[in-house]
Amino acid sequence: MKDSGGYRQLAVRYYHYPAPAPSKKLKELKEKQKEKRDAYWALRDKAHFANVKSALIGCKECGSKIATKYMKHRNKCPVCGQDMRPQTAIDRESKAYASWQKAIAATEEETKRLARKNTPTVMWRVKIEYHV
Repeated sequence: MKDSGGYRQLAVRYYHYPAPAPSKKLKELKEKQKEKRDAYWALRDKAHFANVKSALIGCKECGSKIATKYMKHRNKCPVCGQDMRPQTAIDRESKAYASWQKAIAATEEETKRLARKNTPTVMWRVKIEYHV
């Protein structure tokens, strides 16, 4: 409610939803979510060509050959920007991402389930002004 100024006495009713107490299942789901996130980040940030023995790596998209020594910290072609990793590595990363998103959804669902158990409390916000 917007106050228009002056000496007004206002009262607004609202519902207060208390934060749900974390359950054992919610703690387990959050831990699982963290593990899945860390696994995804490890795959995403891993330099695939760090231990390659060959001198040159070829890009399938643009056909350029890049020296391995320049690919120690990257997975994308410096010429065209395409991912140069094999399809199995890309699929493994996408599966890890999907697993992480599934864990996030399960955590959110459990949080919503716990929130539905809590009944809201009716509260009042009161504003009183007076002049002495």
